Amino acid sequence: MDSSRENIMNQNREKPLTACRVDEIFQQAMNEGDLDKVMALYDDNAVFVQEPGKPAITGLDNIREVIKQFQAIKPKLKVKVIQFVEADDVAFFTLKWEIKGTSPEGEEIQMSSYDGNVVKRQADGSWKTIIDNPFHAHHIGLMD
Repeated sequence: MDSSRENIMNQNREKPLTACRVDEIFQQAMNEGDLDKVMALYDDNAVFVQEPGKPAITGLDNIREVIKQFQAIKPKLKVKVIQFVEADDVAFFTLKWEIKGTSPEGEEIQMSSYDGNVVKRQADGSWKTIIDNPFHAHHIGLMD
């Protein structure tokens, strides 16, 4: 997609004007299979923390590839906010998430964990994810 068309599409996307809206829009976009809408929620310098044993990912193109893998199972994502703390232009969430989907072979897939998410207010007043750690509970030993 050329950059002028991408800029127009991004301008027409809903921008989360509160920190809480980031995860609401993320859940909606994942369930709709809208990869561009998901990616519009990430800061240019975002970090995506994979499951234990895999390195953290930086760069929007690399994060897009990981999200694309999740979307390949046509997920139905449910998210529940467990904790929310906001300080000035930064907010931290702990979320419980569950994904149900189907593998390319037709097998049912179910995954769940607790996410540690950090979002930051942007210059235009919208919020974007700067750290996405969907396997936070695994990293701190609460889940195997």
